Amino acid sequence: MARIVMWLGCVLAAGPAFAQDSIRWLTEPQQAVAEAQRSQRPLMVYVLASNKDRDPKLDHEQKRALAEPQVIRLSNRFVPLRLSRSMHQDVLSSFGLSERANMEMSFVTPDGQVLGNLSAGGVAQASSLANKLILVFQSYVKKLYDSSVKPVLENPESRPNDLKEAVQMAAAFHMTMADAALIELAEQPRLDATVRTAIYDTLASLSTKTAVQKLLAWARDGDARAAKALGKCTPAGAEHLLDELPPDADEVDYAVYKTVVGICNIRNIKPERFFVRGQPRLKQEEIDRVTRLVRDAAQRWRESRDELD
Repeated sequence: MARIVMWLGCVLAAGPAFAQDSIRWLTEPQQAVAEAQRSQRPLMVYVLASNKDRDPKLDHEQKRALAEPQVIRLSNRFVPLRLSRSMHQDVLSSFGLSERANMEMSFVTPDGQVLGNLSAGGVAQASSLANKLILVFQSYVKKLYDSSVKPVLENPESRPNDLKEAVQMAAAFHMTMADAALIELAEQPRLDATVRTAIYDTLASLSTKTAVQKLLAWARDGDARAAKALGKCTPAGAEHLLDELPPDADEVDYAVYKTVVGICNIRNIKPERFFVRGQPRLKQEEIDRVTRLVRDAAQRWRESRDELD
């Protein structure tokens, strides 16, 4: 499972750099189900009747929607399966589709649970299609967390290898709901060192406010591994650290300053002596500049991940 999770994490984290010009449809149901079970991705099932049974205008609009870059990126979170109504009529019901379905979509877990459907009109609208993909995937991730990750994290009898795989799955699927359980696990004094490191790195990748604040607290308590992980947070995580850099503060926490500018690749950073000896007005201007750049970077990061607020 660890190899699968690491591979999937690369796919989900790739964002805009993971470029392709079309959805990579599979056309054999058995192959698609096997891939879904192997990778733990849900199925995105699209059924089409013959050309003569399709509305030409709707068909054209669907093709345009399915070619939208955001829709293509989001499809990588799924196993896309395109079915022919005539060839695959006997299996449509197993994917939550009627025998007369045409130009519609359904979304199914690897074990066959239907997560939702989308009408032909919804498929034809890129925005509604993209939003549906986001919401369905979020729903799936919550189910996966409840069934496969949370029980392992909360089981005092879980072995280190099982814990590490559960932590890696939380990272690969960006399970933000796992932050509290991960923190509770990390605070166990006799936790395996490799599991603790994996938890720190996963909290950084999740970059929720709770995760970032806890990593910062551990770092301030002298935990070098937590301090290193803090520097791996996303720009959204850096934005959570801005509360530690108020523009009117008498003293600037230089470690936090260096962390946020490092995460967001901000140039022309100031040395520590600038905040010790510099004029209050200049220090405030610098904090204002960094705050603005971090917020901009965080917004770009959220948009690149195609997440709903």
